[in-house]
Amino acid sequence: MNSGRIFAESYDWEYRNKKDDLEFYQKLAGRLGGPILECGCGTGRIALAMAEKGSPVVGVDIDPYSLQIMKKKIKKINLGSRCSAICDDITKLDANAALSQRMFKMILFSFDIFSYLFPSTRGLYSTKEDVQKVQRSVLEWSKRHLDKNGVVVIDVFGLGEHIEPYVLRHHYTMTDNQAGIVRSCFSAFQPDQDPDFFQLHFFIEEIKNGAMRKFHRMLRGYRQDIIELKNLAESVGLEITEVYDNISFRPCKLKPNIYGAVIIFKLP
Repeated sequence: MNSGRIFAESYDWEYRNKKDDLEFYQKLAGRLGGPILECGCGTGRIALAMAEKGSPVVGVDIDPYSLQIMKKKIKKINLGSRCSAICDDITKLDANAALSQRMFKMILFSFDIFSYLFPSTRGLYSTKEDVQKVQRSVLEWSKRHLDKNGVVVIDVFGLGEHIEPYVLRHHYTMTDNQAGIVRSCFSAFQPDQDPDFFQLHFFIEEIKNGAMRKFHRMLRGYRQDIIELKNLAESVGLEITEVYDNISFRPCKLKPNIYGAVIIFKLP
């Protein structure tokens, strides 16, 4: 099994019981109607939850292994008529023929995906200016594909300011007796040499039939300033209509030192 599949399964396992945000997005989807586009849908946790409540949802993600898991879930719970998955880079949706004429009531960037939008030509060497340029392009695309009264929803964690660096966090240990596998996942936060960025390192140890394999993946993220994001969205013609704390999912005020927020933008 390759590392891509290992990390997709790990993500799906770790968040299988996370439900605190699902009711929020289900209610939002029910209020707005569909169709809905989730950018960075992963293994489909949020997309399928909205589809189960009746909303037509399209999920887009660059990781084929995550989408394989999502498609299996769609088939298992018979949601193929309301939920679909597209493998693509959300920074390049201008070139996606399947979405070129689609309009959406909600375009959702969940789970802090906006902090990881990097230009493919620069990748991990991206600067703050590179990331802002890509974010602007993605927001412009989103604006063009909003249906009447549609919204862009961005969940921002504000990660990097509240995590102690160089401390190994244990996420989970799972045991699959039938397959003879014990798998453990850990992570560590590390400051980047560029203060506008941070690094998250994920480590997986898997023991199968007495033999251990180890996997490592590094994610470089942008320290997303929430006020900066507000200004960027306004510069492309979007305005804030609602803000929610992304822990309690209660309405809150937008302020620079907020830990994280779900920000809802609309057309003027």
